[in-house]
Amino acid sequence: MANLIGKGPAFPFKRGDDGNWKMAEGEELLKGALIQLARTDLSERPMFKNFGTIIKRLLFMTTGENQKTLAKSEIQEAYWKWERRVTVTNVSMESKDTHLHLTISYYNKDINDERNIVVPYNLGTGEIDI
Repeated sequence: MANLIGKGPAFPFKRGDDGNWKMAEGEELLKGALIQLARTDLSERPMFKNFGTIIKRLLFMTTGENQKTLAKSEIQEAYWKWERRVTVTNVSMESKDTHLHLTISYYNKDINDERNIVVPYNLGTGEIDI
């Protein structure tokens, strides 16, 4: 099977020691793309109005089954639409004080393996910690 992941700019974006943009490939590139999609608010990008999720809006809902169901649905739909290299297998949320951790389990089609990423949110600022 051909390498579906490829090579591209690392996320978060930063410059390397040589002054050029830091590059990533393989699993590092894929994880960056998954985190970037999860942290982009729907309609945030003018040229791609359908890119992103409403996860940031869900942060301020009362924690419960509705919030978890919506989050799972949002992630699955966004990844199905924009990130065909993976299949989402599970989405879970864990909150502690002012922090919420969104754990996304996914099946990496390129290496036939299941992996997880954790996207931490700071509820106090509404920002996503990386």
